[in-house]
Amino acid sequence: MENVDVNVCTVHNRFFEGGINVAGLLTGRDIVENLRAMGDEVGERVLIPAIMLRDPNRDVFLDDMTIEQFQSEVGRQVCVVERTPTAAAQAIFA
Repeated sequence: MENVDVNVCTVHNRFFEGGINVAGLLTGRDIVENLRAMGDEVGERVLIPAIMLRDPNRDVFLDDMTIEQFQSEVGRQVCVVERTPTAAAQAIFA
């Protein structure tokens, strides 16, 4: 497929303020803050690995922000995907 741009957002974990490098310990607010800093580079859609959301709900981040709140904050469509390259590719090309 032509004309597909994918950007990756590096997120500083302010919630734990340490050397945390695990996606499951990121908060919705930390991700939103970093996406806002990207401005127009965010693109049309934001993909979130399912591991970033709490079980069993799977629609709530560690800081209790829901996917609906997150989507409203970033102003983009949000897709929750399993953490495989195939799942990400399917969401990108959907």
